Amino acid sequence: MVKRRGKQIGIALAGAALVLAAVPWLIVQALAVEPDALEVRVEAVPDEARALYWVRIGGEGEPRLPEDSSPRLLWRANEVAEAPDPPLRLAMTATIPQVPRRASGSKRLWRLRYAASIVWLSRHWTATEALTAVLERAHYGHGFTGLEAAAFGYYGRKPAELTRAELASLVVTANRVVKLNPWCRRSENAEAVSRLLGRVEPTGETADPLARIRPVPHGACLKR
Repeated sequence: MVKRRGKQIGIALAGAALVLAAVPWLIVQALAVEPDALEVRVEAVPDEARALYWVRIGGEGEPRLPEDSSPRLLWRANEVAEAPDPPLRLAMTATIPQVPRRASGSKRLWRLRYAASIVWLSRHWTATEALTAVLERAHYGHGFTGLEAAAFGYYGRKPAELTRAELASLVVTANRVVKLNPWCRRSENAEAVSRLLGRVEPTGETADPLARIRPVPHGACLKR
């Protein structure tokens, strides 16, 4: 009698554990609907810029999003740097602006919304749309948000009018403005461009990416 009851309790506990383990997955699936404000303008970003960003995050071949977004994996992810592969890294980076941490309440709720948004994005977007979203919503320093604003701010030109090296100077700067700002960290930016283009064309020569950059505004690089 005692053995039977002990076995029943064990089965009940195992079942409860399975249910609890499945709860985050079920919630993520339920929340995996279209997030707000996810419109992207693919034509605003040159193919060259998207290709360069894909290489920057370690991608090879054709850009792609995760084929199977695992909610368990996404539930555990805290930072983009933990993403195990470029497709998931891309999906995570494209999702971040859509799920602001402060507006989501608790950290657990934020992680659920974050995971749900990644699941939705990976199911409904193309890699082209995700790359466009990343570059159009990235910060490039000095108040420039988006590739178009950065291209005009730094070079006085549209993205389509920039050379590959100039596009690379902006791609390496995206969301890394403290270390690679093309006005205030010229040498570091040029070195990063050289490394990036070296992965695209290992035998090619890198033109000076900052040869046509606009003059640094007075006080733009003062330390605060």
